[in-house]
Amino acid sequence: MKHESPIVSSNISRISKYINKEVNCVFEIGAYDGVDIPEIKNLFGEKCTVHAFEPSPECFPKLKEWYEPEGVICNQLALSNITGITKFVVCLDPFVHDQQERSLWHKTAQSLRHNSPNHMVRSLVEQEIDVKVDTIDNYCKNKDIKPNIILIDTQGSEWEIFDGARTILNDVDIIFTEWSSKELYYGQKMLSDIVTGK
Repeated sequence: MKHESPIVSSNISRISKYINKEVNCVFEIGAYDGVDIPEIKNLFGEKCTVHAFEPSPECFPKLKEWYEPEGVICNQLALSNITGITKFVVCLDPFVHDQQERSLWHKTAQSLRHNSPNHMVRSLVEQEIDVKVDTIDNYCKNKDIKPNIILIDTQGSEWEIFDGARTILNDVDIIFTEWSSKELYYGQKMLSDIVTGK
């Protein structure tokens, strides 16, 4: 089934050349409304189980409605290096009456971190909400699974996700992650920190 997402897929197909075995499990972290899931399914087949993670109460219902019937395991959950409840920053547009009509930039700039001035392309209002949070290690232990591939697009919280996956990362074949060369979100780690794990 084709779903109309406002985002163009991130072209994850480029990772397929690095895979030389069957892919049974993919983690899609920061799934938004599931825009990359059709590409994942196309690349790795229907036997591949996709675990999608999206904490946003605005985005998650579409993800669940569109892809849970297709066998995707949809989790309204943030991943980090802590478990329990954490703050999630929703970006609102003060110039739009109906926030459902705000720009895609505002909708996708949501994060576990506040936006820095480097990221503000126009005025916004940040609103904190509570969301559930877990670590990859804990999630995998509870589900008794090991992902072959981890895809991450989480607006500045990548390092914390890796920090919460120190056990399971030894079993992961490929990590495809967004990263920054400057601080777009307050306190985020740079690529060098992610690579070294410090």
